[in-house]
Amino acid sequence: MTTYVHHQSVVDDLNLQHREHRQAIPEVYRDFADLSSAALAPGVRETRTKEHIAMAIGVSFLMKAGPATMCGARAYAAFCKFAVAVEAKAARAWA
Repeated sequence: MTTYVHHQSVVDDLNLQHREHRQAIPEVYRDFADLSSAALAPGVRETRTKEHIAMAIGVSFLMKAGPATMCGARAYAAFCKFAVAVEAKAARAWA
């Protein structure tokens, strides 16, 4: 297996930039942290499910507006069908 060590220098560079931004706009970082905490808090969906939805949305976002608007909704619908199937299977296993 290949070991990558370059990532540490990237992380170090990003940490410095992150610190500078956090000091320049602390209210934005605080609000983002609050949003993240609220989004991942226990609720109707498991945290894991919410993380998967966020990943799907992130991938759609990275694809830019065109494909994201076309594929994002389809990806989310497919994910929802998959999640329902997984939850149903789990419920049958516990029955």
